Amino acid sequence: MEEAKDWASGNYLRTFFVMLLLSNSISRPGVFWTATKNILMEDILHHQRQITNIPNLELDQKELEKICLSHIENLLQTNGSSLKYFDDMPNVEENYLSSLNNRLLLKELSYDRTVVVELVENGDGGRGLCDGCEKTVKVQKNKKKKMKK
Repeated sequence: MEEAKDWASGNYLRTFFVMLLLSNSISRPGVFWTATKNILMEDILHHQRQITNIPNLELDQKELEKICLSHIENLLQTNGSSLKYFDDMPNVEENYLSSLNNRLLLKELSYDRTVVVELVENGDGGRGLCDGCEKTVKVQKNKKKKMKK
């Protein structure tokens, strides 16, 4: 995997990973997954930004892993297998892949979590977030009123 990452695409590497799983070439798939997951999910954020047309989309490591595992699960299922058949491999929720390309959901997940933590930790208990929401709602209401006139 380490050598192939220099010349192969992410899709190819995930397909290669699945071929190794299906051929029982890996004695401990979970250990191999842990060692190679960063290589396998290297291009996923870029693809998700293209799919959703959200150029500043940010996903945390766990979300990227779930997406990568979903792609692997799809490849396994097309070959009559599943991540469930590999004891030490992590699994992914069944409906995760269907919600994967839900643009609204991804937009919600792409907020800057460090800013939220800072707002909450600064002693206002997240009040700054609520104020921002209230301002947005007021602006939207004012726009609607002006449009009716």
